[in-house]
Amino acid sequence: MAKTNSEMIRELSAVVSTLEERADNTRYEVDRIRNSLDEHSRILTELTVQLREHSTRLDHLHRAEEVRSSRAWNMWLLLVGCILTLIANLVVAFVTFMLAR
Repeated sequence: MAKTNSEMIRELSAVVSTLEERADNTRYEVDRIRNSLDEHSRILTELTVQLREHSTRLDHLHRAEEVRSSRAWNMWLLLVGCILTLIANLVVAFVTFMLAR
């Protein structure tokens, strides 16, 4: 038995209603994903800024370590120089003492 125009319109109306509901759900999901992407983009930007700051701090720490290491090396050189000078003075004093006898 053939369907009447009214029955076909009711069926099409139900299909259209279902499709409209699916389209609304899809729009909602797209908006949710877009908001999530915006949030992720904001977080990524913040992390990039923090990474740059940490990189700069690390560079400063490396430079400070180089300066500290250089100063420590200079202190060791100064200490070795003092010890060698002391030994040389002791040798000169000993030789002078031995020659004066």
